[in-house]
Amino acid sequence: MSKARGVDIELVERQEQPADDSGIVLPNCVRINGVDVAIPADSEIQFSKVTESEAFTITLTLYVRSLSVRTENAPAAMLPAPFPPAAHALFARPAGSTDAH
Repeated sequence: MSKARGVDIELVERQEQPADDSGIVLPNCVRINGVDVAIPADSEIQFSKVTESEAFTITLTLYVRSLSVRTENAPAAMLPAPFPPAAHALFARPAGSTDAH
């Protein structure tokens, strides 16, 4: 079993143009362990108080692609995100069709 550890969080401002000299950073990208993650545009990132005696924590809302809730040794049973509406059209019968699939 691997030992739990903290993660590396980056709040990055991606920009097309070179940075101005204002010194203000407006993050528009979140990375966890170097991987870009999607967060809702209206979500807030909450930071814990920084002290010398306690670990620093943050709370953020993420979009989930899949979720697995299981014991460590059980095989993963992933719950995929729902099909987009357009995907259901792939399984629809043509208009006027009477044969069962």
